[in-house]
Amino acid sequence: MKILHILNELKFSGAEVMLRYSADFFHDRGFKLYCLSTGETRGEYADKLKREGYTVFHLPFRKSIGYFLQLYNLINRHGFDVVHIHSERGYFLHALIAQMAGCPCIVRTIHSVFQFSNLLRIQKMIERGLVRILFKIRIITISKSVQENEAKRFAQRSTLIYNWVDSKVFYPVINENEKWELRSQYGINENEFIIISVGSCIPVKNHADILKALKQVLQSCPNVLYIHVGTGELLEAEKDLTKKLCIEDRVKFFKPTEIIRPVLAMSDVFIMPSDYEGFGLAALEALFCGLQIIAYSSSGLNELLINDFGFSIPHSYIKLGESICYAANNYADLIKLPKEYDTIIRNIYNKEKNLLMLLENYKLNYDAN
Repeated sequence: MKILHILNELKFSGAEVMLRYSADFFHDRGFKLYCLSTGETRGEYADKLKREGYTVFHLPFRKSIGYFLQLYNLINRHGFDVVHIHSERGYFLHALIAQMAGCPCIVRTIHSVFQFSNLLRIQKMIERGLVRILFKIRIITISKSVQENEAKRFAQRSTLIYNWVDSKVFYPVINENEKWELRSQYGINENEFIIISVGSCIPVKNHADILKALKQVLQSCPNVLYIHVGTGELLEAEKDLTKKLCIEDRVKFFKPTEIIRPVLAMSDVFIMPSDYEGFGLAALEALFCGLQIIAYSSSGLNELLINDFGFSIPHSYIKLGESICYAANNYADLIKLPKEYDTIIRNIYNKEKNLLMLLENYKLNYDAN
């Protein structure tokens, strides 16, 4: 069976990371995996997917007959059994072309809490309804927040299959010695209190708030060190802000790494001040590595912070700074991940369980058509 995933530019982002770490599951079951990047460039993550056995195509999205003819020919020529659409852009037309090309199973995963309003909201509601009715497409959402938003804003029913984390890849340090050894590899002292964020440098992530909070934090907690892992359109602006705030010696910018676990495991607190998240996969990876979480109160993040584990705070860099100071000054007394919570998250966000659910949805839709 052949599966084609349609995405935007292939970036170091939640959907692409999960595709990468699910490759072994599908290869072991005899599936052939393909990805289509519809961005202006293939994207920085394309080579990582290729190394995991994906065949990667690149077809820049255009609202033109030429683009859709090329897509039709691609799907028709390769005879894909499943076309799995991840991108919102061009969703209706991608589904239409997949249907016309004879694909027996079309699936859509919605990864974000889309806030479309007014006429655009009505348009998206109509598109979603037509796709579901005409093409018998199966809709998957990645969190309760996304599922509830789709139902309330677009009257769309969906199947909830949570994002997942591979516990063989993301896990806490075995002991303090491992933590210090990891830090020594990056030239970081044992006495540093490391706060870390992971993700694209884009407006919705609010990384500037972390930098502004850090400026005030350092007045009372000079041992706090901030590490950011990621790139994006605002990276240079964020670097400039560190210089403007005179905190560049307390900030380290890392490019996305092949294996993120060592950087997470050597850190103390994970920061995610996003305006909103479809889910917050990076925060879940941090949880699996045993980190405390400080996050802005928002959809997609609040459902991770249960049983008083982590800080859900108002959208304010001042509040963020206060929370970082509290964590730094009281780290030894902070609640460690309770065993019952650890069991909960490792069950809900279990890789094998959720991929089996996805595979079952593929089969149900395939058989129905």
